[in-house]
Amino acid sequence: VLDETTNAHINNGAQINMKLPVSTEVVDVLVRASDNTDILSVAGAIGISKTAGIGAAGNIAIITKETGAWIDSNTDVNATGSVSLLASSNEDVIAVAGSIGAGMTVGFAASGAVYLMDTTTKAYVADGGAAGQGAVLDANGNITVAAEGHADLLMVAGTLGLGKTG
Repeated sequence: VLDETTNAHINNGAQINMKLPVSTEVVDVLVRASDNTDILSVAGAIGISKTAGIGAAGNIAIITKETGAWIDSNTDVNATGSVSLLASSNEDVIAVAGSIGAGMTVGFAASGAVYLMDTTTKAYVADGGAAGQGAVLDANGNITVAAEGHADLLMVAGTLGLGKTG
């Protein structure tokens, strides 16, 4: 079981860069949350017997991830450059399960790879709910709000059952 929360934010009521330099200096504001998960998981079993050989393997995981970047309500953010809110979540999973069951009479084998994934990735500017309570962003450059999630999964399961009769 993997349960992760990764957040980056500017809190309610914050005032960022209220006195910007008069010079030509570029002042950017970046709020970024990033969560990368790499999993390599291998499960295996061998069952050998004079009568009935049984082998069973399971590669099972539950993954819950929340990744967020935001600016809360009632907030002032100023930049001579850009304001960026970026959230990203990446999952790279390789899961392998294999089993062998061998017996002089019966051979039975079973395997499986099961991953339950619930991922949420978000970037936003909070709404204050009432007039004058929202966030104020003032930038001479761009204002970017972006969230992206990406998952690559390779799951392999294999079995071999061997038995001999008469």
